[in-house]
Amino acid sequence: MDSILPPPGGSSRITELLICMTVVITTTIILNVYMVQIVSTQLRESIKSIESKLVNLTIPKPTTPIVPPDLVTHTDDLDSDSSSNDSICINIGGSKFHTTLKTLTSSSHENYFSAKLRFNELQDPESEGMTPPSFFIDRDPTHFRHILNYLRDGDCHLTSLTSISELLIEAQYYSLPGLIEQLEEKLTLIQKEKDLGKSEEKEYKLVHVRNLSNIDSVFKTWMERGYEFEQIMQVLQQNVGGGVVASPISPSRNRSNLNPGTPGNEGGDSFRFVIVFSKSLTNADVTFFDRLMKSSG
Repeated sequence: MDSILPPPGGSSRITELLICMTVVITTTIILNVYMVQIVSTQLRESIKSIESKLVNLTIPKPTTPIVPPDLVTHTDDLDSDSSSNDSICINIGGSKFHTTLKTLTSSSHENYFSAKLRFNELQDPESEGMTPPSFFIDRDPTHFRHILNYLRDGDCHLTSLTSISELLIEAQYYSLPGLIEQLEEKLTLIQKEKDLGKSEEKEYKLVHVRNLSNIDSVFKTWMERGYEFEQIMQVLQQNVGGGVVASPISPSRNRSNLNPGTPGNEGGDSFRFVIVFSKSLTNADVTFFDRLMKSSG
């Protein structure tokens, strides 16, 4: 069998081709490395340029602090006369009341109004078509003028039990401890006066007197105790069948009509006198007796 041999001069050509390929690959690698270095150098220069510009850049500071609208309050500037005297409209159940921010926040304790203003619940007058600013409260407006008068003057002049009781509910709603204390004191005083006041009920005392000469001293004693004279009766005591029968005669409010005589001495008959005194009971007494009767029943 014939052996396969490269043609004459073939090995030298292969070597040349290999050398050429090696040169091409090496050149390509060198060019790529060079390009990478160039790009890296340009990037570093660009970064340095940007950094230098940022260092020299100055940002202007705002002349006034920027506060989000929902965080703006109306109580921060109440120390100035212009803001504290700003007019404000409060719509209470459809009735409008005009006052100032200073009046609404005059209480030493935080109340309903100062809290409402602190959380900026004022309606925008431009969007609502109102002047001045306003807010709505879903309450009965009947006693709100007394609320404003208290915030202005620090006092309440109501005397009616019903009105005071109703205003107390409003004062509790609006968180006004000073007004609540005043109203509770008024209610306590009114209740005491009512308890000590006279009722239509009366207490009666029957005082028996055997001798007409003692009547004056009896009158003096019971009148000093606060009782009033109602009536005096002359009673005839008679011995009938071994027993005593008392018959009232001459009921009168006039002592001059009494008969001091003692008829029928031989029969053991005699006169005696019954004096009726009365005193009005207080409401507290009536309440006590009612409870006593209910408990005993």
